[in-house]
Amino acid sequence: MAVKALTNAINMDADFAKTAASVGLTTNPDSHAHSFDLNHLSKHGVIEHDASLSRDDIAFGDNHTFNPDIWKSVLGTYGDSKETNFALASEARYNRVIACKKAHEAANKEFTYGIKEAILTYGVSLCLVIDSISD
Repeated sequence: MAVKALTNAINMDADFAKTAASVGLTTNPDSHAHSFDLNHLSKHGVIEHDASLSRDDIAFGDNHTFNPDIWKSVLGTYGDSKETNFALASEARYNRVIACKKAHEAANKEFTYGIKEAILTYGVSLCLVIDSISD
């Protein structure tokens, strides 16, 4: 179900979706389970990450619930544009990473954003752009 949802909803490559679903399984606290739910995916450092475009970082509390203020700041990157493209998606992602890094530094909190997070976050953004131009 997860692979089908990812490939249909955000045009994610099927092989990448299988990898994401496999990683998702590791978030279930029952190591014998063959499923996971959205609450499991909130486990920090597996799929959930700092610098989300729509959620706060775990260091600041709720990393699970949609945050309209964060989303508004992301949408601000797009200005009056009604469509996305690689440049805007990259700029929105970059701006969010920089804002999070500054917030963590100001609060003297650890910010985790390495190569794994960069690949994951820019990869998802890329899937969304491709999906928007393939419609």
